Amino acid sequence: MSQIAEFYAAVLQSLPELSPAEMQEWIGPSRSTLRSGLSFLSLGLIYIDHSVRPAYPDWVKQGYVDTPDFIRLEQSGPSDYSLTSLQLSLHPKQEQGVASGHEIYEYQKKLGLEDCLGLADLLAIQKLGIAAFRRHWKGKAVFGWKSVVQYGFGDLNVPYLIENDDQMILNWNWLDNDWNANNPALRFAILFILSSRGEFSFGVVLASLCTWGCLGGGIGGRLLKTYY
Repeated sequence: MSQIAEFYAAVLQSLPELSPAEMQEWIGPSRSTLRSGLSFLSLGLIYIDHSVRPAYPDWVKQGYVDTPDFIRLEQSGPSDYSLTSLQLSLHPKQEQGVASGHEIYEYQKKLGLEDCLGLADLLAIQKLGIAAFRRHWKGKAVFGWKSVVQYGFGDLNVPYLIENDDQMILNWNWLDNDWNANNPALRFAILFILSSRGEFSFGVVLASLCTWGCLGGGIGGRLLKTYY
């Protein structure tokens, strides 16, 4: 099977069940809905199955990643989102110079680790290939601070994605290192939104820009998680 045929087959298999009315809307005279729906291909669509834990390296202290709090954090976050819905986050010291991994980790904790990307997210992004990575983060190494783990000897390590020639590789590094503005954290975007009581509150874009989300209107759209 050619690469094009494999691609079309994969797209068809990924489509959800559609009612006759929905099918007709997709293939209507203008076909604008179909074009809009398929636009997710250029956005970098990610799907995470939180029921399946990612595989950690053999050197990770198993007891550290098997605690209830770690697993709860690991399973937080949206199941599907687009790379365009992510934001880059820097410690203030990174903007003009460098910050240590420990400083960045504490800063991301204050912002909320549940809104950081983790190992499962980075592995899913890696599968999109180097072109998608360069389209969004060329020349950078992007970090998943949700998945800081402990080495057997006690050192903390954080995963990140980086270019290596024509490949995108996932690597780990000690928090004792320093990082500059080219080493941002990946986070789900934070917005101020108006609550039902007419008050401004923080909202987290859960980035559910899946097939339905790309269509907009009554069929779907971005999901917002509002904190009151």
